[in-house]
Amino acid sequence: MGLGSPDPPHPDRPAFVPVPLRALTYPPPVLPLTQSPFQHFGIGTEEANQSFHHLASAISAAQWLGLDRLGSDPAGTPMDDLAFCDYPRPLAFELSKRLYHHLSFLDGTTSRRPGLWRLPQTAGTTALPGNLTDEDLMLDPIPPSRPASELTAATTSRVGSLFATDRKSTRL
Repeated sequence: MGLGSPDPPHPDRPAFVPVPLRALTYPPPVLPLTQSPFQHFGIGTEEANQSFHHLASAISAAQWLGLDRLGSDPAGTPMDDLAFCDYPRPLAFELSKRLYHHLSFLDGTTSRRPGLWRLPQTAGTTALPGNLTDEDLMLDPIPPSRPASELTAATTSRVGSLFATDRKSTRL
């Protein structure tokens, strides 16, 4: 099954969502604006450099899977990949969009110098993820997006990707 074995059943989360994939869809802690953007990648240059390599690898994997070209059609979801093959297509599609836009956010806010981004200036053709809670993703069918004013697990991916795209376009 997917990325490792499933967690044992827990009353607060479904048992079939592997922890590594689930962890990638959660927003990182928000830092005060006075802190360095590198601090959420560890303490010190060595940890930050290692984190940048991991981010570059994650972006390469996302591009290899075509997550940057999903558009708004769930048919493009890479259902043959082990990370998604055990899930219904609508769930895999939403997780793919969250993951791609979260990577776009990290890419656009952590570069050492403006212009050294791994992803193109525009955030690909992948539609923004729905403004949905994790509980919404477990429903069949997945409900429509919640209002933009409501914070959900997808908020960081949605807003962060737009912020990073804007940052990239103003710092060429």
